[in-house]
Amino acid sequence: MTKHQELKNFIREQALVTRRLIVKNSRKNDYNDLKRQLHEKIKKEKLERSLRQKYPAVREAYNHYQLTMALVDKN
Repeated sequence: MTKHQELKNFIREQALVTRRLIVKNSRKNDYNDLKRQLHEKIKKEKLERSLRQKYPAVREAYNHYQLTMALVDKN
């Protein structure tokens, strides 16, 4: 393979990496993607809250978890 061909291949590979990086970053900061992430988080919180209300064991485990996190946060 000639130097010229190697350079062309390297440029193609770098262009592909750059395009992938641009797409990845645009997805991170996209308004609709952020909105979707927020919606999923709210949905998950509602489900966890309903499980805590419905099952006492889940509520007790959550309270222990909160206590543990509070103690870890103080140190």
